[in-house]
Amino acid sequence: MIRERIRFLVSLAVNPTSEWQLAVRYNTGKKLFEGNNAPFYLIRNTRKYWLADPFLFEYNHKHYVFCEMYNRRENKGVLGVALLKGLKCSKFKPILVLPYHLSYPCVFEHDGRIMMIPECYQSGRITELICKKFPYEWEEYKELAEVVAVDTTPLKSNAGISYLTTVFLSSNERINDNLFQLQDGKLFRLFQNDLCKRSAGHLISLSDRIIRPSQDCQTTYGGGLIFNEVSINDGVLSETKLLEIFPPDINSEDGLSIFLEKRKNHRYTGIHTYNTNEKYEIIDLKYNDRKSVGTFIHNFKRYLRDKHKQRKRTVER
Repeated sequence: MIRERIRFLVSLAVNPTSEWQLAVRYNTGKKLFEGNNAPFYLIRNTRKYWLADPFLFEYNHKHYVFCEMYNRRENKGVLGVALLKGLKCSKFKPILVLPYHLSYPCVFEHDGRIMMIPECYQSGRITELICKKFPYEWEEYKELAEVVAVDTTPLKSNAGISYLTTVFLSSNERINDNLFQLQDGKLFRLFQNDLCKRSAGHLISLSDRIIRPSQDCQTTYGGGLIFNEVSINDGVLSETKLLEIFPPDINSEDGLSIFLEKRKNHRYTGIHTYNTNEKYEIIDLKYNDRKSVGTFIHNFKRYLRDKHKQRKRTVER
């Protein structure tokens, strides 16, 4: 019994936990999917949160980053925002905290209104929010569908607006396996059993082309970014793969690897979001946190909280 407890405590200290971090660079005209391998600059995580799923939005000539802020203590994501100042951010502030996990704050403008579709799959719904006072005040505008889905992203075409989303249909299906188009509350399957189609950011409109970033989850969650050239016929999407982008420490003959300026002592093994506007390009990167002391304290506190809750439930019974 004592040896088992010792092994458990050691595992709390040394087992790595995956975290994400943002990185940004200026948009020089030639974008990442066009072969531009200029360095990205890391945005620091905070002591309480790590950051992922970045979306850019320009408002009154200022540039904002909306993202998931993952609370290490509560093991749950909330949505936050910060102002970009050059290649650095102001302090990230939470804008939406709910009882369930939140991520992928897909913010966009439509019909003169600022909207957002957050990932809130634990609620069993896809909801659309409207901004009441930018950038901090948001409220639910409408429910798009009652379904367990992730990374819902708007698709605008001559046929109007629809949404691309990955839906979890059964316990035998992985959450990355498919891509659906959601229109007028109805789901239409586009791709099935394909671990490279889950959305990874806004669609990008060039002069005569549309590019859609997606995630490569074949070997690991968020293992790479895939850029696809899109065709839309009668509002229905089809696409062809153009290029794959890999995190800094993964090399491949089939694509490009991200280059970082002034990188930290982390091994980056994942990338799963890309967004851009006229001034910036922004991504997120995954690494394993091996800070033994900090990891041990955090995990041990969580272990004690769980044990306390378990004893409390036992007493109540």
